[in-house]
Amino acid sequence: MQPEITSVDFHFDVMCPYAYQTSKWIRDVRSQNGIEINWRFFSLEEVNRVEGKKHPWEREWSYGWSMLRIGALLRRTSMDDLDAWYERAGRALHEDGHRPHQPDVARHLLEEIGLDPALVDQAIADETTHDDVRTEHQKVIDSGGYGGTREQRGVLALSPGGGASGTGQLGRVGGEDARGSHKARK
Repeated sequence: MQPEITSVDFHFDVMCPYAYQTSKWIRDVRSQNGIEINWRFFSLEEVNRVEGKKHPWEREWSYGWSMLRIGALLRRTSMDDLDAWYERAGRALHEDGHRPHQPDVARHLLEEIGLDPALVDQAIADETTHDDVRTEHQKVIDSGGYGGTREQRGVLALSPGGGASGTGQLGRVGGEDARGSHKARK
């Protein structure tokens, strides 16, 4: 018998449409089963960086990386705030056609969810937010969660139970909608 899954580490990049669609599904699972979602970071910008170009942490503002840094700052006080930020920024980008990777839009989105828009500037001024994102990104890389050809690469990692013994990888999610009660069984 498999142990009951009570929490999931969900590694994401706001810029990734596959992770965004899967985040909608995992939130649906949470609403049905009450699992805890631990939002974690993964940078497509870094993993797809062309040799010789700057790493995202070497730039003052870097599209996906900077949004993850905002998330890192939010998570220090509330996983719920990070959840709300990812949901709103992801929806803005992937459904509404907005550009949450632009600082002014990011500020506006924070205000929409009842948070201080100055958090954008605080996250960018806090160099340790780079460390938070880089550490979690590297965890996925080190566990083999991203590799192979572009067609074979996974785009996010789910770690059931939050521990190494229960680590699993979920690769590219696309095509048909993955939501539904039959998909939410523990």
